[in-house]
Amino acid sequence: RDIVARDTVFLGRDASNTIFVMDPMASRRHAKIELRGGHFVLVDQSSNGTFVVIGGSPEMQLKRQELVLYSSGRIAFGHSTDDSEADTVRFDCG
Repeated sequence: RDIVARDTVFLGRDASNTIFVMDPMASRRHAKIELRGGHFVLVDQSSNGTFVVIGGSPEMQLKRQELVLYSSGRIAFGHSTDDSEADTVRFDCG
């Protein structure tokens, strides 16, 4: 499904999140995406880390860190975006 973010988006295993992730490596409240100063910021709040690929750049792992999202890419929860078992979320900041 597509979500157009106008406010904070919460991602995780708990059904109360904006984006519900079934991946067992995801924390209940795994991460959030906030709009700050005209930029989308991904904030990792998890135990297992968040993996992000933006465009054709190498994958990055966040552990209790923040990252400004730009262009388009994929987010995975607790393991690589290349892992066939991973639930991934696609984003487009265009």
